Amino acid sequence: MDIFTLKKELEATASHEQIMVLMKREMGKLGVKEWGYVFQVIEMYEFPGGVCMNNFRPEWFAHYMENAYFTVDPLFRYFRSSIEPLFWSVEDDWRGYGPGTVAFQEDLRSWGYWGGVCIPIQTMDATHGLINLVTNSHDVEVIDKAVKVAFLMRYVHSHTLRLWIEQYPGHTSLRARLSPREKEILRAVADGLTSQEIGKKLHLSNRTVDSHLTAVQEKLHAGNRQQALCKAVNLGMIHAPLQFNPEHIIWINGSFKQFRAFDLE
Repeated sequence: MDIFTLKKELEATASHEQIMVLMKREMGKLGVKEWGYVFQVIEMYEFPGGVCMNNFRPEWFAHYMENAYFTVDPLFRYFRSSIEPLFWSVEDDWRGYGPGTVAFQEDLRSWGYWGGVCIPIQTMDATHGLINLVTNSHDVEVIDKAVKVAFLMRYVHSHTLRLWIEQYPGHTSLRARLSPREKEILRAVADGLTSQEIGKKLHLSNRTVDSHLTAVQEKLHAGNRQQALCKAVNLGMIHAPLQFNPEHIIWINGSFKQFRAFDLE
């Protein structure tokens, strides 16, 4: 894997199909024959948009879609709630996911599939996803491949988002830019402050605070300040301040002794 060359090639891609070509090549180099990649934009919670790429056997993928297995595929539930890699197999106990998932796993087995590695992808820019590698074991070699693929997918995911923004201009919230003052006010909203309390804290009138919040809602296509706050957090537009209280930090040195700030005084 020549990551520097690959980065340049990804930067030059003009479609998701071109990214798919690069992924097939790199996965092939790593010895991964069948895989699936899901990219999801969390701008809307009810029907989030996304991109799905895969290199599964055409016959299996057609069967998967005909049976709507994506509605019971446990990996679609897993990557939304976890950041840890999942080493899974059809031999696992899937009863907790319901009878549909159990039937899906049995069908997988009948098609000759044994298991895989699901690696969730979480970002700070309103997207998440997964890469699932089909495997026949969970040995050291598979773990090594999974680590390399996880590294590779950070770049792939970034450019999948770039093309999504370029090709779907209707998702204008992804292009939105907030001013420093707007971010400051949104952080105050996140802390539960009312317009009056925000105005008092920032030495602004209630009308000015509400005006800024209205501008934020328009930029983010939000119906109210709560939705605007949710979108801003998902899009990575606002963060906790850089200041921190050292007394809330546990400091650990090479001897593994734990310190708090007051221990150092």
